[in-house]
Amino acid sequence: MSLRRAIFWVHLTVGAAAGSVILMMAATGTLLTYEAQLNRWALRGYRSAPPPAGVEPLVVDELIARAAAVGGPASVTSVVLNRDPREPAILRSADGSRAYVDRFSGELRGDGDTATSRFLRSVLHWHRWFALDGDFRIVGRTFTATANLA
Repeated sequence: MSLRRAIFWVHLTVGAAAGSVILMMAATGTLLTYEAQLNRWALRGYRSAPPPAGVEPLVVDELIARAAAVGGPASVTSVVLNRDPREPAILRSADGSRAYVDRFSGELRGDGDTATSRFLRSVLHWHRWFALDGDFRIVGRTFTATANLA
């Protein structure tokens, strides 16, 4: 076998292996680009109906109190309010859990753990760590980095 032929086969093998990993990263990266929009679409059922005229959203303290009374997080560390009052408030607790709460009634809408968010979480694991867990994540990250370098 000539040197030219050997270089060709090494180049083809490395290129095909690296290309398949890069294709996977490109596909998962494209999906992750639209993560916020996909999550917003998945949580569309959490939105409130348009309120009657003159009804104002609850103030933050009342919102937290009502949510805690119906099983929401007891210790809220942060509150996220969107500009649109029909969007639910997101209450986050110290343990990392979330609760989506109606801003007018204080009713719990859910925890945001939808099939879409679980799917996007698995896409993120494939993109960053080649779907490896625990101590093997460094292996997955090294594998994807090496493929990009190749």
